[in-house]
Amino acid sequence: MLGKNLVLIGMPGAGKTTLGNYLSAKLDIPFLDTDIYIEQTAGKSVMEIFSCSGEDEFRLIEREIISKASMIRNIIIATGGGAWTDSRNRKNLTDSGIVVYLDCSLKELWNRLENSRQPRPLLKDGFESLSRLYSKRHNEYKLANHIIDTTGKSVKKTGEELIEIFCLEGDYGNPIVETGKEKGFFGDRECDILRKS
Repeated sequence: MLGKNLVLIGMPGAGKTTLGNYLSAKLDIPFLDTDIYIEQTAGKSVMEIFSCSGEDEFRLIEREIISKASMIRNIIIATGGGAWTDSRNRKNLTDSGIVVYLDCSLKELWNRLENSRQPRPLLKDGFESLSRLYSKRHNEYKLANHIIDTTGKSVKKTGEELIEIFCLEGDYGNPIVETGKEKGFFGDRECDILRKS
């Protein structure tokens, strides 16, 4: 029987990529960040795709990437902040594993994002953009299997909570993939780029 994936969803700055990398090292299973996978596939940064082709085109690429990623098992997946708002993505991700919403206070999200080198195309109006996005997405995020509030917590503490969930429900085995470590375009994030074996 195939194991389940651990899927991390939530707002920009919630810690999806950071925790994905942390869990990958702790559990010795591959990590896939869908935004980095999109950048590697398109040969452009997320910001460039938004600027050149628009959000609709980005969402089409994202849907295709999530469909492919959901066919793999026994991995950790971190999605872009808006991926979960698409009903097809929700179905694919839910069917592939355990979905955890990483919630966080707006104040802490903003503090984290201000210190990030990663450009965020939907946050060009600053804190007001973040607040609007949170209000729009929060109820859909709550459809996840689990919710963990990361506000004020260390990566280690949140990681331990995620490991407990995954070990209890994941039934994970060896990943059915080859892995190679590759960096995103800006060197700010890193994940395993996966190819189905």
